[in-house]
Amino acid sequence: MIESLQQRSKWRVFTTPSKITGVLEHNLLKQYITRIKFIVHGNNRFEKTDYKRKDMMRRKEKEIKDLNQISRVIKNCQVCRLGLSQDNVPYIVPVSFGYDGKTIYFHSAKDGKKIDILSVNNNVCFEFESGVAIISDEIKPCNWSFTFQSVIGFGKAEELSSREDKVKGLKHIMEQYSDKKWGFTDLPLNRLRVWAINIESVTGKQSLDHTDQ
Repeated sequence: MIESLQQRSKWRVFTTPSKITGVLEHNLLKQYITRIKFIVHGNNRFEKTDYKRKDMMRRKEKEIKDLNQISRVIKNCQVCRLGLSQDNVPYIVPVSFGYDGKTIYFHSAKDGKKIDILSVNNNVCFEFESGVAIISDEIKPCNWSFTFQSVIGFGKAEELSSREDKVKGLKHIMEQYSDKKWGFTDLPLNRLRVWAINIESVTGKQSLDHTDQ
């Protein structure tokens, strides 16, 4: 089994009495090494352990490191794009949203594809972009670019079940789009579902024309 793995991949495999540890070296980016630990179980299946996401943004000068600035980018957006996955098949959907600085809220109908996926896998990726515009060049096509600010993050979507929590989420959604204070007393909230994404990690990126702002 180990020999066949070595022949079919770029793994260098080392054995110990209790486990097999692999180190994958990416030959296209030799300056970066991603280390992923695997344990071989009795049924010969590999299982990833001790996973911790590490940001390795290549263009460090474009990275938004200030969480307050990342929050401002999110607040300037009108659409949140959710990345979901079921049975190793990705699915992206745009949603209206609310944001309180640490949690993203969105609502849905009672049924649908989002619901089908979230019921079996509530891990989500989310994306925002703000101030997107084309930068053109009349001489070189490779000088065309974009001005932008963007945010990408990961978290888990949890459905809010109590009326109090649903109203809280809907208020944050309306605050994203309106300065008016809205009431939800007479709304039949049992006809919709409200969700909260607890943010686990987030990164921000922007074009260089934003870095001095």
